[in-house]
Amino acid sequence: MKIASLLVSAALLASPLAHANLVQNGDFSQGWTDWSLTRAAFGTDIYLPGNNTIGFGAVSPPYMDTISQTLATTAGSSYALTFSFWNGNYNNNQLNALINGHIAESFSNVNAGIGYTPSQYVFTATSNSTVLSFSGYNVPSWTYLSNVAVNQVSPVPEPETYALMGMGLLAITLKLRKKKQGQSSAALSV
Repeated sequence: MKIASLLVSAALLASPLAHANLVQNGDFSQGWTDWSLTRAAFGTDIYLPGNNTIGFGAVSPPYMDTISQTLATTAGSSYALTFSFWNGNYNNNQLNALINGHIAESFSNVNAGIGYTPSQYVFTATSNSTVLSFSGYNVPSWTYLSNVAVNQVSPVPEPETYALMGMGLLAITLKLRKKKQGQSSAALSV
């Protein structure tokens, strides 16, 4: 029984734990709630079409509409940013994903009409708060964004870690088995 509980504990320690999405309203089902909007200085055109997505349609760069949200992160921890985007009917478009004002992902003139494209970017937080932003334009159509999520990434143990853990579990098992055999021998001699 003790061996089984030791094995379960070791498995839980070794497995990556699921982390909650740090982005609030990443599917835009609550409209603009939890997002800050900065409209382009010229030709702004951003809207919520009502299907859990946001549409960027500003006239052209450098005039882009931007949405942002500040996330509670832990300095030094790794996070995965995931989102889906789709371009309307024209190829004059751009979508930028920014972490603390630095472009993490940039998509320019992505083929129109191919459906939603998933994207993932892994980054390491540099402080206890991280600003996530998206900026974009599409002439004369829309670039749509949805399913925005940021989750902490659990470090993947190196093979040596598993080997050491296995040797430790084997040593514990052998010690418990030896102790149990010693108790059995003592019971027989009485």
